[in-house]
Amino acid sequence: MKKFLLCLSVLFLISACSTTTGNLEIGTSESKMQDSIVGLGTKRDVRDKFGVPNLIFEKDGLEYYEYKNVSGHGRYNWLLPIVGRLMYYFQDTYVYRENNLFIGFDKSGNIVDWKTIHTGGTFG
Repeated sequence: MKKFLLCLSVLFLISACSTTTGNLEIGTSESKMQDSIVGLGTKRDVRDKFGVPNLIFEKDGLEYYEYKNVSGHGRYNWLLPIVGRLMYYFQDTYVYRENNLFIGFDKSGNIVDWKTIHTGGTFG
């Protein structure tokens, strides 16, 4: 039982160091995002593949759907007793990456435009 709890604790600590949230269907790289659009032609196709958008807005006479995912990881040294507290002062940064997919539709609901934006950085 002790070994099981130890393994479970280690698994929890490792999984807590990285996270991804948002729409995983859109991919995380430019090529994966482009591949995810192939074969789609209408709003219905987009909703069937990606689900409900994070944001819907209008720009230049087109209706846009925004889908995004955000991933990040950090060094959670503070979880380690004593040594982790000391390491915290030397290396505790968090790295994140945000991927946005914007799909534009005309009045008929057909895809006429799409763009990707990738941002990221560190803090801590």
